[in-house]
Amino acid sequence: MGQRVVRGLGPVVAMVAAAWLVLRLPDLGQTIAFFTASIPTLSTGDAAMTMLAWIVVLTATCLELVSVVRQVRRSRSRRNPTPIAWVFLAAGLTLLAVGAVHHSLPGPSVCCGSGPAAMREAIQLAR
Repeated sequence: MGQRVVRGLGPVVAMVAAAWLVLRLPDLGQTIAFFTASIPTLSTGDAAMTMLAWIVVLTATCLELVSVVRQVRRSRSRRNPTPIAWVFLAAGLTLLAVGAVHHSLPGPSVCCGSGPAAMREAIQLAR
């Protein structure tokens, strides 16, 4: 039974470690600003994407933990691990996409929207 628990928790540890290495912790203040500010900026959009990726990773983690607990209670191997595998595949692909975008974005600047005042200034300069 211990080997089954280790096999079940292995993907959980790997997914959370990968999320931590790629994304770090999400910035809650920037995420809230993305939804509440009149003009979203590049940094607030990045924070919102990071938060979404963490939600997907933590959902997959919770589903796997529930599956491991059920498996331990039944004391038999899973007969159909496919749904959990699809959840982890989706979480991994989300992590890959958000991580690629996160690391390819330039730093905030006037052209990329470092704040509402800078966005207004850029729009006025463009006119």
